[in-house]
Amino acid sequence: MTNNIRTAGSAEICEGEYGSIAISGSCKILGNITFDELICSGSCNAAGDIKGGRASFSGSLKVNGAVHAEMLKASGSASVGGDITGGDIGFYGAITCAGKVKCEKLVFSGTARITGDCEAETVNAHLFTMGGLLNAGTVDIELPGGAESSVPEIGCEKLTVKYAHGFLLSKGFRSRLHGSLKVGSIEADTVDIVGVTADRIACTNAVIGSGCRIGTVEYTGTITVKDGAEIKEQRKV
Repeated sequence: MTNNIRTAGSAEICEGEYGSIAISGSCKILGNITFDELICSGSCNAAGDIKGGRASFSGSLKVNGAVHAEMLKASGSASVGGDITGGDIGFYGAITCAGKVKCEKLVFSGTARITGDCEAETVNAHLFTMGGLLNAGTVDIELPGGAESSVPEIGCEKLTVKYAHGFLLSKGFRSRLHGSLKVGSIEADTVDIVGVTADRIACTNAVIGSGCRIGTVEYTGTITVKDGAEIKEQRKV
């Protein structure tokens, strides 16, 4: 028989297989678990791996091991000691991952610090730092004002980088500071970017917008360089 847990307050969950888990309050997971559905509103601290179908966390999440979910939504702060894998993965707040991320759809709506590579079909990100390759079909990055994101390499079919709308400082006033993205190299079919500093871009078609500082652009199709962009060398190959 599959175990189901539903409780309010504090709970400890032993290692094992579960159907539905719903916690409102504080949750400690004492070992590796699998689940069909896991919903936690409050704090969740897992000593091992968590693996299952649908997971939703609201508050704080700390997992010492790896996380796998077909669908995962976490709002608040999250820390994962291992890899994050699955289907539709979204973090809406702050996420720190000591491993790599591999999924179908990935959303970082907030701040993200990823030690390893990130691989997905689609990536939507705001403020982030990645230690490895960002590899995806479509990458859409929105740069928040006054902050720098960074990643060593981006490889994708379509890369779009745009400025976030000015965020509200006080009533009637918005910041005019632009964010930025620092990348070692970019390889993509289509590039449409602003605020990017990169050593090298290799692509088919490119639109290089304001705030870009690029060493070399190698392209096979077309290139458009807008006002406020600087390119040391552009080469059609």
